[in-house]
Amino acid sequence: MTTYVAFIRGINVGGNKLVKMEDLRKMFSALGFENVSSYKAAGNIIFDAPGSAKAVNKKIVDGMHKLMGKETRVLLRTMDELKEMVKSDPFGGIKITPATRLYVTFLLEKPKSGMKAYGSLGMPFRILRVTDTELYSVVIISPKGGTVDMMDIIEKEFGKGVTTRNWNTVVGIAAL
Repeated sequence: MTTYVAFIRGINVGGNKLVKMEDLRKMFSALGFENVSSYKAAGNIIFDAPGSAKAVNKKIVDGMHKLMGKETRVLLRTMDELKEMVKSDPFGGIKITPATRLYVTFLLEKPKSGMKAYGSLGMPFRILRVTDTELYSVVIISPKGGTVDMMDIIEKEFGKGVTTRNWNTVVGIAAL
């Protein structure tokens, strides 16, 4: 058995694609997964499952299609991968203020974009690092722009096969 975390793209954000976490937990249990729990209301499900990540992901995507009636992207990571991510301290050295937001964007596939980092003069966000599976970004909330502007750039460069979580959410899940 492997402990996985499913990051489900685009549900319960801005009042769109509303899905109760209770319904998601029931669906995951009905799929045969064990020790199913959720973290916050943005589509973060922690569970134990046998089998490869690819097979588990397909099972979840099919289940989400039945539950919602449309295709939904699901990005899986093992709990061990999240713990290693947190341990690596990808935001070390970033000055944190009340306006600072740290994000991890999970990538469904290895990026075709050659972007390794991004910073634009006058824009309040930076992509610090891009790996084969994630990208790490910082947003300073200001009238010049913010999270939505950064998400637009990420989707243009990396497509819609991504989902983003606040770093605090990732740290919280890894601490479970």
